[in-house]
Amino acid sequence: MRILIVAPQFEEESRGIAGIVRSVVAGATAAGHEVGLLTGFVPDGRDPYTHAVDYLASGDTTILSQAGGLKNGMILAVSQGLRGAPLRRQVIRPRPGEASRLLGGAAFAVNIPLLYLFFHLRRLRIFRWLVRRAARKVGADLVIAGAPLPLTAKQVRPARLAQVMYDFMPLELSEIGEGTRERFRQSISTAIRGSDFFLSISRDTSAKVRERRPDARVYEVYGVAHPVGTPVSESEEAAILDNELLESGRYLLFISALETRKNLVRLMDAFRIAHPTIGMPLVIVGSPGESYAEIDEHYRALRRDVRQDIVFTGRVSEAKKHVLLANCNAVVFPSVYEGLGLPVLEGLAYGKPVVTSRVGALPEAGGDAALYIADPLDTAEIADALVRIVTDAGLRMSLAEHAADQVAFFTQERFTERMAAALEVESGDRRRTS
Repeated sequence: MRILIVAPQFEEESRGIAGIVRSVVAGATAAGHEVGLLTGFVPDGRDPYTHAVDYLASGDTTILSQAGGLKNGMILAVSQGLRGAPLRRQVIRPRPGEASRLLGGAAFAVNIPLLYLFFHLRRLRIFRWLVRRAARKVGADLVIAGAPLPLTAKQVRPARLAQVMYDFMPLELSEIGEGTRERFRQSISTAIRGSDFFLSISRDTSAKVRERRPDARVYEVYGVAHPVGTPVSESEEAAILDNELLESGRYLLFISALETRKNLVRLMDAFRIAHPTIGMPLVIVGSPGESYAEIDEHYRALRRDVRQDIVFTGRVSEAKKHVLLANCNAVVFPSVYEGLGLPVLEGLAYGKPVVTSRVGALPEAGGDAALYIADPLDTAEIADALVRIVTDAGLRMSLAEHAADQVAFFTQERFTERMAAALEVESGDRRRTS
């Protein structure tokens, strides 16, 4: 099949939606299909293929913000004369003799600089027209939405339409604003009602799709525990730890977006309770997200001795992330809901004990290799889990014994197997119904 994967925007190289899209491209390519990527990169005067490769390799920021901020990036895209010819000379293939590096295997990229703009301004009629035109231009047999998009199969015919489903967080959590909740409800309703089949990152997410459409064909492909960074020299590792005043094996680590839905307020309160017993700092890695002001305000209200042992690093390089994961005592991630839980997989990939919540798909990520909190809203239970993971050597050893087997389920090879099986079934279904 010729498959076109729609991904209007990328955020980070290997995490979240970008990581799953990368795995979908690699999995479909390894299964023998010709795969292209439809995205909204701003060419910035360069070959869009080269620009896309460079951007995805860096994993630093959104391509739009590289132009000086989101709005400036959009203005730049328009000013380059692309408004009237959004698909002119935009189907990009690797140069002759160059192995395809785009997302680890895409055969071509279709670059529509205004795709992201039209999608986020809710100019959905234009957005859908651009997707349909791109699909027909490249002769796609299957269009895969890299994240739930307000598309229906009718809008991409004669191609079929699949949607990658992550979670139902905006509909599950009161912390999500009503505006975001309503936009997600509209997008997800259109996606579920109008798609031919779905690729899901967990059984929990699959169940939620079937709650809304009992006859849906859903295939669990899960995610991939991508390697984090590259090992650094001993001197670099020591410098990174010294810069944060950390000792190897003597800190707890949280990695994720800094949002209230990640349960950071309760985690800090639990750390305050556990602090006298565990006697080590809590390191919080990630960029501020929705409702970060509440987290910051809560942090500033803590006792000074507790604040001094909570280290906010902000977003870090892949090398620093590697060092922090490799040297932590345990990874803590008491989120109130996740579609899978990449931080859990990252911790297990380093053989670290993990504390997480028994909600959503987190038990699927952690398996028998994690210590679970039954109620992530119970601060005392989180505090007890922090004490146990630090002080109970037998528990730590028991969890570590299961880590390698758990992570083995989330390799790119296993993802490719699941992806290939889903596409084989759907290819057969297409042949039978055509």
